[in-house]
Amino acid sequence: LFTALQTLHYRPCHGTDMWADPARNLTLWTEAMRAKYMGEGAPWGRRELDVVLGEFDAVLDLPAACMVSELVTAYPTAKFILTHRPVDAWLASMNGTIFPVMRWRSWRILRHLDASFVAPWWAYKQAMLQGWGGGDFGDANMRRTFLEHSERVRKVVPQGQLLEFDVKEGWGPLCGFLGVERPEGAFPHVNDSEAYVRSFRRARDGVVVRVVGRGLVVLVAVVAAVWAWWGKG
Repeated sequence: LFTALQTLHYRPCHGTDMWADPARNLTLWTEAMRAKYMGEGAPWGRRELDVVLGEFDAVLDLPAACMVSELVTAYPTAKFILTHRPVDAWLASMNGTIFPVMRWRSWRILRHLDASFVAPWWAYKQAMLQGWGGGDFGDANMRRTFLEHSERVRKVVPQGQLLEFDVKEGWGPLCGFLGVERPEGAFPHVNDSEAYVRSFRRARDGVVVRVVGRGLVVLVAVVAAVWAWWGKG
C-alpha cells in the first residue's frame, strides 16, 4: 500500500520514516504511546500529530495504527484504509519477519551503547508494545489484537470515510475511494515486512560499526598513552 500511494503521488509516512531523525521522532512517538497507554502526560491532538506528520499527506504502519481514534478526531475529513487479509496469513508473515526483530537480544546490549538510535527505539518499542497487544507475541493474543484493531477501526471511522481493501483487488477500489485517476501499470506487490526487517538489520549493523569504531578509537588512545608512559621508563 505504501508503494501504491507513492505511485498515486501521495507522500505517505511509514514507520521507518522515524529513522530519518530517530532521537527526535522516536522520542515524540514514545511520548504519544505513554500518554495513550500509561496515562503519562496529555493525550495527543492535532497540534502534536502535526509535528510528526505535517510534512506528509498519508500515514500507515505502527505507531500511527495505534492512534486511529486520535487521527479521526484530529483530521475529521480524512479517509482511512483498512487493509484486509486473513488473520492467519498476517500472523504467519509477522512471525517470520517483524516479531523476531523485536526479540533480537542485541537490542538489550546496544541500547546502553547507542543514544542516537537504539536507546530511543528501545524506549519507543517498550511503550508501544505495552498498549498494542500488551507485549505478548503469542499467537492467540496476536490474533485477538489483530481482530480487535479491525473492529476498532470500523467503529471509530465515520461512515463513508473507510475503505476495507485487499491489495489483490488492484487499483480500482483504491483509486475510486481516493477520487484519483487510475495509473498505468499493475498494482505494486511489495513485501513490506521483509523490507522492514532489512531496514532494521541495516540500522542495527550500522550501530554495531559505530560502537566498534568508537571502541577502537578509545583503545588506540589508551595504547598510545601506555606506550608513551612506558617509553619514559
